[in-house]
Amino acid sequence: MVLPLPLKNREVLKVDKANARDEVYRQLAEVYDPELDQPLTELGFIGDVRIAGEKVTVRFRLPTYWCAANFAYMMASDIRERVSELAWVKTEATHATPNARLVTGAPC
Repeated sequence: MVLPLPLKNREVLKVDKANARDEVYRQLAEVYDPELDQPLTELGFIGDVRIAGEKVTVRFRLPTYWCAANFAYMMASDIRERVSELAWVKTEATHATPNARLVTGAPC
């Protein structure tokens, strides 16, 4: 399925939904756990990626319940930054807790 999304310069960007998931995972592979210095994708911390138009929902978990708040914030912020670099993702917001959930493209 191809979804047409308007761009700022009035061009139309067509997003192939099958490839969009792969694009998101490529971006997530660049997000590292700040303490373990390994990608979240290799550590198995990414639980689920859902795409609905220009909204991307990424579920991720923290390594432990006592994960330092600054590390949790850094991971959530890095996920948000990387996913928002995709041209078809228009807005983003994040929410992180133990066994956390991050939402990109939806209001907090």
